[in-house]
Formats: sequence, C-alpha cells, structure tokens
Amino acid sequence: MPEGLAPEHAALAGCSTLTVYNALHHVANIDVSKKDGTPKKVLIYGVGGLGHQAVPLAVHYDAEVYACDYKPEARRLAQRWGAVQAFNLSELSEVVRDNTIVFDVAIDFVTNRQSFELCQSAVRRTGEDYDSDPGLIILVGFNADSLMISSAEMIINRAHIKSALYGHKNDVKQALDLLSKKIIQPEVETTSLDQVNQTLDALRASEVKGRKVITFEPPTLDLETEVKPVGERIMEATDTFA
Repeated sequence: MPEGLAPEHAALAGCSTLTVYNALHHVANIDVSKKDGTPKKVLIYGVGGLGHQAVPLAVHYDAEVYACDYKPEARRLAQRWGAVQAFNLSELSEVVRDNTIVFDVAIDFVTNRQSFELCQSAVRRTGEDYDSDPGLIILVGFNADSLMISSAEMIINRAHIKSALYGHKNDVKQALDLLSKKIIQPEVETTSLDQVNQTLDALRASEVKGRKVITFEPPTLDLETEVKPVGERIMEATDTFA
C-alpha cells in the first residue's frame, strides 16, 4: 500500500475505485481522443459513491465532462471536481431532446429505466454521420429494473452498450496510485461495525454522501492478566457444574 494513504481510502482500491478505473480506462477508453483529435464528451450519470470518483478521473484524462444527479449537493460536488456542467434530470432531458450536446460516452452509475433511456438519447447520432465514432453507454449501477432496448433505435442511432464491474488484479495497483496521488479524492465516512444496520438503512434512503467504510477495533490481549493452565480451567468448570 502506498505510504501515507489512509486505510479508509485504500479500502476503495479493491472495490469502487477499481470499478471506476476499469469503466473509464479499459471499457470506455476515455484517455484516447476522438478520431478528429478532440476530447471526448463524457456524461457521468449519478454522482454517488462511484460517480463522484469518475468525474475527476475523466477530467484527468482530458475529457469534456458533464454530470447528472437529482441532488443539488451531488451536482455541486461534480462541478467542484471539474465537470463543465451538472444537470438535474429535467435539464438533461431538455439537452438530449434538443440534441444540444451529443455525448461520446454516457456512464450510467444508476441503471434504471429512466437513466438508461436518457443515456441512450445522450449518445444517439443523427443524420448520416457514419465517419464519427459510435456513441457508447456503459452500465455500472445495479438495479432490478428491466431495461427496454429497441434494436432498430440502437442500430439507427449507432449506440453501443457495455458494462463494467471491478477489474483485473493489476488494476488495483493503478487504483491505489490514483488515490495516493490524489487524482481521485473520494468522499469517505467511517462508521463502526456496531452501526452497520443503521448504515445500510442510510444507504437505502440515499442519505450517504460518497462512500461508507466500516471499521472495527481488533480485540486486545491484556498481557498482565494471569493465564491459568488448561487443567486448572477445566477443574474450575467442573466445580461450577458439580
């Protein structure tokens, strides 16, 4: 582990930061410019535990980054980390309806019906611009929603769909490096093991900002306490039940 990296930050390297790095670096190739040499326009949908780490990484890769979240504080966080603009849902709906911005990549950290439909519209190509790269949707968020896909629309709009989860073991080193160099500076709160149920309730209620890390103190051995021989302890137990 890199020297000086806080344990609660290092804990993310094998989970959320790893998934974000895999999604942006390997799956989306954010660090590779478009055919014409211009930066890719990237939409980060959902600025939560993973999305708020994706914004600064995409900025680090010189992408033109936009974000969308229904929470004002999440939108402010995205802009603090370098997003050109952070939309609420109605604002993004207007942008994709009017085709004001055509995104090259939309990374969906929510993945419900609404987010998927908006991401499809965000990357759709219009007209006969067959020389440009196709739009790419990357699904990262877990959701029980069944997603509707029209094969005709996907083909005509030239949209590709991929997914991302975790990454290769070598990517953990890259995730640790991004965290230690503060390229990604996650919002992390620690909580004790006896508060895990309350933490899960807060997650379900969307009350958690960034990531939660459960910590616990290992039991300590009092070396000054007399350790009795096994035979003596057995005798004591026998006397108790006699």
